[in-house]
Amino acid sequence: MIEDELVDVIEEAGEGLEAVVTPDRVSFTVADGVVAVRGLVVRRSLTPSSADRLLRQHGSAGVVVADLLDSAAAETLRSAGWSFWDRRGRLRLWLPEVGYRLDVPTRSFITGADGPDPRHPVTGVGGLTVALGL
Repeated sequence: MIEDELVDVIEEAGEGLEAVVTPDRVSFTVADGVVAVRGLVVRRSLTPSSADRLLRQHGSAGVVVADLLDSAAAETLRSAGWSFWDRRGRLRLWLPEVGYRLDVPTRSFITGADGPDPRHPVTGVGGLTVALGL
């Protein structure tokens, strides 16, 4: 479940930070007991336009979990003070009320998203087309 995976990633990357995740919110607790609560939004993918719509629908800062998070969408979320986990390998936690900021690469939970296979570095129609073109 995404909730369990998110807890693992947060606790692995964020020293001194504990998380409790439900289907609609994330509660963060730092070492001194201060708690920050954020709404949780799960998406398959997020583009800049869908990130703008998401920000308009949810007024307060939240946490987005997406299998594919466009870099421009990540910048939109970042500038609005949102946290996100791109399941391909980026985690950003922004919790200013508890003095916590984290922006790190994480391990990927998407099958095949760990980069190219060193034994078969060029695969797929697109990869072969680019390789032949070069």
